[in-house]
Amino acid sequence: MVNNLLFEKKKIKRQFFLFKVCLTSILHNAKIYKKQEMIMKRNRLSRRRFIAGAGAAIGTAVTTGGITVARGASKTSSERTVPFSYCFNTSTIRGQKLSLDREIEITAKAGYGAIEPWVDKIHEYAKGGGNLNELRRRISNLGLTVESAISFSRWIVDDDGVRAKAFEQNKRDMDVLAQIGGKRIAAPPAGATRTAGLDLMKAAERYRALLELGDEMGIVPQVEVWGSSKNLHRLGQAMFVVIESGHPKACLLPDVYHTYKGGSDFNGLKLLSPRAIQVFHLNDYPADPPRETIGDRDRVFPGDGIAPLTQILRDLHANGNRAVLSLELFNPTYWKQDPLAVAKAGLAKMKAAVNKALGGSYSLAAKPLGKQSSDAGASETDSLTATEKQTKPAAKSAVAGYGYVASKNSKVFHKPGCRWATRIKPENLVGYSSKDEVIKAGKRPCKQCKP
Repeated sequence: MVNNLLFEKKKIKRQFFLFKVCLTSILHNAKIYKKQEMIMKRNRLSRRRFIAGAGAAIGTAVTTGGITVARGASKTSSERTVPFSYCFNTSTIRGQKLSLDREIEITAKAGYGAIEPWVDKIHEYAKGGGNLNELRRRISNLGLTVESAISFSRWIVDDDGVRAKAFEQNKRDMDVLAQIGGKRIAAPPAGATRTAGLDLMKAAERYRALLELGDEMGIVPQVEVWGSSKNLHRLGQAMFVVIESGHPKACLLPDVYHTYKGGSDFNGLKLLSPRAIQVFHLNDYPADPPRETIGDRDRVFPGDGIAPLTQILRDLHANGNRAVLSLELFNPTYWKQDPLAVAKAGLAKMKAAVNKALGGSYSLAAKPLGKQSSDAGASETDSLTATEKQTKPAAKSAVAGYGYVASKNSKVFHKPGCRWATRIKPENLVGYSSKDEVIKAGKRPCKQCKP
């Protein structure tokens, strides 16, 4: 009897112990579950915040396009990457009657990143015994690219015989252009300027044939608007030819002066995709002579006329366009001046127009300049190495056209002629038009050049 009671007592204790263990386990699991639920809630909240933040960041990146500075970054508004690159159309110094290699040299010395030569000069250079492959290497070593070239073949005319000769000319032009590293060639409506009535659908078919030739030669022809043409003087006419060609590489070569001369509104540029405009001829025009009588010779430096350049550049940028801005002028006054001074002045005017339109000062990240030395950095007293002395002439051309320059990685600013300025890498170079502007950007003067 006693043994039975003891056995039952032990059994009850064992069951109670097991019950406690189970209850403890249940409570422990409940705590874990509650903790996990809280973590999951926090994670969901964090995920929402992350998605919202990422969306805002992506939106900022998309809308700012080529501008590399994001909100909240430590960079100032003065240290942004210019969305356009600068090119020199040699028509601007054509009146000086220089050789092609001299024009290339001036373009590099003036500080441009690209050149737009005339094809007849390339033929002339080759006929004179010049080696085009060597010229290509020289262009590259000077830090230049050949973004476009000027030619005047009659590819668009109705006369089959004339058009056949024009295509042979285009083949020769594209061949020599490709040999020096050219990318594109102008296709103006040469031969179809004085008489109206050209069938634009046929013009589109002829342009497609020109594009297909370009596919073979590695060159892209660009339909150029000519304000004096009776057929392609308006943006809409030229874009009709571009669109109806149906070719994936079809594009337009617009020009500030020609758009004005032809009577189109500059607001039309807002409707064109970035792919449609790869090179843009930048210039200006005065109030007098009037539109009816103004001619090519009346074009002036950007900013010296009445063209709405601020609107044009803002619209291009807002539309995501990162075109090559090529300075094309035919002003006899500039032809009487020193060609290097003209080229430098033109570049300074282009940069000033871009800065005025988009605000702040812009670096030249889009402007390759061949081999460059390292940034002017912590020390201002280190001596130049042999390699840096060799690269100094190329780097010097990058700072031309600015009042003051600095590296975006340094707090020091310089005069353009300072030896430390020439050591700044092109992707880090920031230019300023005035001393007040650079001081506001938080820079201090170089102890060597004392700007």
